[in-house]
Amino acid sequence: MNDTVPVQPREITDWVYRAARVAGIDDGDAAMLARWATGQAIIDTAHVDAILDEPQTAPVHARRAEQRQELRLTALSGYAEAMHAGIALPVVTLERLRAVASAFLVPEATLDEIDQLGT
Repeated sequence: MNDTVPVQPREITDWVYRAARVAGIDDGDAAMLARWATGQAIIDTAHVDAILDEPQTAPVHARRAEQRQELRLTALSGYAEAMHAGIALPVVTLERLRAVASAFLVPEATLDEIDQLGT
């Protein structure tokens, strides 16, 4: 069963960032890893599974890509198409990514700001 669902690149960025933070990766490395993972997902969605399998070693690959200046998503071949049609992410990977990312706790200050918007 190879069912896929189209996912916007920004969603992958957000979920990978949250999953990285849950794995104990600091904010800067998590953001870099999320950008790298999104770019890699445009090329091959198997990279998202690899990041979920080994979250502690994935930032090493992201740092290398950053040093080679390969983290500009808009420069990637396929980025415009991914923004329009989404990235065909396997449902199993999407569910796994969402499950890990859902453990990310939102900071209290952010929740306070949301509460104030509603009043």
